[in-house]
Amino acid sequence: MLQHGDVGSLIADPARNRYLFYQKVGMMHGLDMRRSFIGLESRDGAHWEGYEGVDRWRECFLADDYDDFLAQQAGFRIADHYNIAVYPVSDNFYVSLETIFYIGSPLRFLFGQNPNGIASTRLGFSHDAMHWRHPKGRPTWLELGEPGDFDAGFMVTANTFVEHGDDLLLYYGGSRYDHGWCITEDFKMREDIPLSAQRDSGRIGLARMPRDRFAGLAATFRTRFEVDAETRAGDALYVNARCPRGSLRVAVYDLLKNEPLPGFSFDDCLPVIGDSLRAPIRFNKARVRDIPADKWLMLHFELNTGEIFGYAWGEE
Repeated sequence: MLQHGDVGSLIADPARNRYLFYQKVGMMHGLDMRRSFIGLESRDGAHWEGYEGVDRWRECFLADDYDDFLAQQAGFRIADHYNIAVYPVSDNFYVSLETIFYIGSPLRFLFGQNPNGIASTRLGFSHDAMHWRHPKGRPTWLELGEPGDFDAGFMVTANTFVEHGDDLLLYYGGSRYDHGWCITEDFKMREDIPLSAQRDSGRIGLARMPRDRFAGLAATFRTRFEVDAETRAGDALYVNARCPRGSLRVAVYDLLKNEPLPGFSFDDCLPVIGDSLRAPIRFNKARVRDIPADKWLMLHFELNTGEIFGYAWGEE
């Protein structure tokens, strides 16, 4: 669309009534050319904002010194972004799947992209799909396979997740060999590797995860924490939690008085046990829908040997 790089990722964002498009371009960081991605948005798919020409674009994904540090820890030289996938979680929260390419010697000094290295996938997050942050340490989320596996050397994801029931499915391409294994640094075919050796060297893989479990809070014994919940936004309260050997309880507090509402203390709550993406929070003698809709609330959570990923208001 922009006549730049060979990778583009088109995302529908119905919550904000727009399309998102991430286009690979070449940008400099330090003295090295990097695969990087700029971000555009459109209301109709035909007229786009965020690009006014080279160097007048919206930079979204560009490797920096810390990415190079991680590459060097893995025995390579520099890093760049080979591919970008984005998943709209809600109207104000987005998750990115970033294919990070660790590049080894020899590096090219001409204007172009380096071919030799390996890749893996990490997560980022954003509230507007344009300004991105990462978990501390930028940990790998989807690892390469073991030597000999179809995805041992390289992987690149589809442009987003597929929602399937209670699961998120991520299709990805994998190669058992490193990127650039059969070409020279000038992108010419290596004459010492026959074409027959290059056949059947890649596969399409599938990664599966439960929905809405990108991040959570865990406890090995018993702990409590609070969340400012503003006002009640539904007639019922649900939690996404995993407590196969423990339990979870919730207390609903009056934010201004800093005390539990009558009938909504920890002792009134029926413990949540097991593994559920949408476990209802119930109380002995009170119902969530009876909480005044204009009362400002604070939710107190007691987690005993388990993990919680989120909460949501909803219908009974």
